[in-house]
Amino acid sequence: MKGLEKLVFTALFIKYIISWSIISAHAQILQSFYETTDSLGRGGVRLPKLYDARSFAWNPAHLGMNQGLNLSLGDAGLALNGLQAYQSFSTIDFSQGISAFDGIYGKPLWLGALGIGAITMQHYGLLFHQMYDLNIVVIDPVQPKLMASYYKYDFYMLGYGYRFDSGWSIGGNIKRVVKYGGLIAFDTAQLLDPTFFDNFKQKLLNAVTDSSTGFGGDIGVSYRWDTLFNPEIGVVWQDVGYTALVGLPNQPPMEPIRDNLILSGCVQDNIWGFGMTAGFEYRHIRNHSEQLGKKIHLGVELNLPFIDVRTG
Repeated sequence: MKGLEKLVFTALFIKYIISWSIISAHAQILQSFYETTDSLGRGGVRLPKLYDARSFAWNPAHLGMNQGLNLSLGDAGLALNGLQAYQSFSTIDFSQGISAFDGIYGKPLWLGALGIGAITMQHYGLLFHQMYDLNIVVIDPVQPKLMASYYKYDFYMLGYGYRFDSGWSIGGNIKRVVKYGGLIAFDTAQLLDPTFFDNFKQKLLNAVTDSSTGFGGDIGVSYRWDTLFNPEIGVVWQDVGYTALVGLPNQPPMEPIRDNLILSGCVQDNIWGFGMTAGFEYRHIRNHSEQLGKKIHLGVELNLPFIDVRTG
């Protein structure tokens, strides 16, 4: 949609966790930022539409191809890793003692929320992205322990991109990141204490006050063929090197945001008033410890009158 982009209000979507662990302090998460409600409907694939104000967040080279004035507001969503996970946790009867946790050991509950606001003009873009992430898991059937992590991210981003006559585009982002939260844990005695919920709430509130700040950058390049279906291929290195996070003197340091090298490709066109886009993303290329299948995303979107159909 040219000019002012459609406002997308609160949406509910289901996202299954591919890989995360809060049991080990050294575990790494295959975490990607700048997701949107529509990209999650395409299996996570983020497509660089010409009039999408948000697209430079996942590759700043898209600013070289952006046309006109584009605005995105109210793009927000809530997420949960399946209704079954939620029901398992919500039906726990603490009056049953240790047996109350039977059936949920090692099965995480993930809750998340996101929001993006962005504006772009030719070559330039400004974006604010906010993301909430809560993970809860119960471990060790012999001596149950509840492990939870809560994090909130605020991203402030400025981008620039340029397209050459040859069809190549290049771009870069600079950003400020503020990360809030931390890890909280409860042993068996605390889980069975009648004041458990009050303690959990208080620890969660305490974690919210811990924060760290960092500055990072992204660089990207892409090539688009101005032919039928406008095929495009791009490479972006997000958080070049890594983005270090520095907290207050009396707060423990937070893990840095590790870099994410991404190869992507897509095709998109409008025929007889109907739009079609399809693409792929191969993320976390430099992370060799994860399986290939966890890093590849495929998605398709059909734009029909009054409705968009997405799968991925």
